Amino acid sequence: MTLTNALNASISGLNATQAGIDVVSRNIANAGTPGYTRKTLTTQNQLVDGRSIGVAYSAAQRDIDLLQQQQLRVSKADTIAAQTVANYLSRIDTAMGASDSGIAISSRLAELTDALQAMATTPENAAIRANVLNEADDLADSLNSMSDLIQTLRLEAEAGIGAAIQEADVLLKRIETINDQIVRANATTGDTADLADQRDIAIDRLAELMDINVVSRSDGAVSLFTGGGFALLDSAAAELSFDERTSMDATSVYSTDPSLRTVGTISLTAGSTSVDLIAAGAFRSGEIAALVELRDNTLTEAQ
Repeated sequence: MTLTNALNASISGLNATQAGIDVVSRNIANAGTPGYTRKTLTTQNQLVDGRSIGVAYSAAQRDIDLLQQQQLRVSKADTIAAQTVANYLSRIDTAMGASDSGIAISSRLAELTDALQAMATTPENAAIRANVLNEADDLADSLNSMSDLIQTLRLEAEAGIGAAIQEADVLLKRIETINDQIVRANATTGDTADLADQRDIAIDRLAELMDINVVSRSDGAVSLFTGGGFALLDSAAAELSFDERTSMDATSVYSTDPSLRTVGTISLTAGSTSVDLIAAGAFRSGEIAALVELRDNTLTEAQ
């Protein structure tokens, strides 16, 4: 080996060491950064005619388990859905009151029953007859208040769906943009680890809103599908929209027939194709699925 070759080999080793130090320092500095994944640097011996001429290294790679990542996203979607339902139902539970509080609907009904029984034994007593009317008024007021609360919650769920769909549409466009950046970086430097972290942050949030499947492509980009198999992002992001209603009463219902539907629905538009995702059963978990279930089933049953 000539002196020049020896120097070149040493320089390549120093460069690889410097790159490794840079990766380690980034890992330490970002240990508490949300969405950052540990990076590793792969080095290999450069050989020519069976002889080492230095060290080669590639761009930093993410140290991540894709299967565990997908399982975590599924768990997050289920957790968010359960929390969303619990938050709504706790408000109904609070409004109904404890059975021994004296203000619960069950207590009002019991008091009306007692008043009616008292009137049955002494119908000539004007004070007892007046008490029956007062107890009936109190029960009617309680039922009306509960009905108003349920419709308020349904309207909040409607608005929540609209906000979640708007956020999901923004996230899809962001993921599409990062996809393009990763494809270009793969074709040049190959340094895509930090971009992939940023993309995963957006995907993780999208997975909280709806259950999704992530499919990696050979060029470094990803495709996204709903749990029901509808494409959210392939070569381009689909458009999500929601025709939100600003008022709601006990007769407001969802229907697959647009002429009968009096609440909003979620549409996915890709090119000239549009799909009603609620009618298609596209949402099985996540915040959006929980809000749709509350608006169309749980709260209507409560009503």
